[in-house]
Amino acid sequence: MSDPAAAAGAGDDLPDVDESTKNLSKEQAAESKQLDTVTDFVEDREMDTSKATAALSNLTGAEQSDAEARAAKELAAVKVNDEDVELLARELEINQEDAEQRIRKAKGDINVAIQQALQ
Repeated sequence: MSDPAAAAGAGDDLPDVDESTKNLSKEQAAESKQLDTVTDFVEDREMDTSKATAALSNLTGAEQSDAEARAAKELAAVKVNDEDVELLARELEINQEDAEQRIRKAKGDINVAIQQALQ
C-alpha cells in the first residue's frame, strides 16, 4: 500500500513546504511588523524626552531668577548707615558699593560685616 500523497510528491522537484513553515513565516512577518511599531514608539518617546528636558530647564531657570530677584529685593530693603559704609570701605580697602553689599548681607549690622570680612 502506497501513500497517494507520497506518490504525488515523489515526482515533483519542488521541496515540500508544510503548513508549520508557512505559519512560522507569517508569525515572523507579524513579529517584524510589531518590532517596527515598537521602534517607532521609542523614537517618539525620545523626542518627547528632549522636549521635557528643555521645559524643565526653562522652569529651573525661572525658579532661580525668581529666587535671585527675591534675594535682591530683601537686600534692598535693609537699611544701611552711610557712616558704616564709609568705615567698612576704608578699613577693608574696598569700594563703597562692595562695602554696602557686605553690610546689607549682614542685615545692616556693621560688626557682623566686619567679622565676616575677617574670616
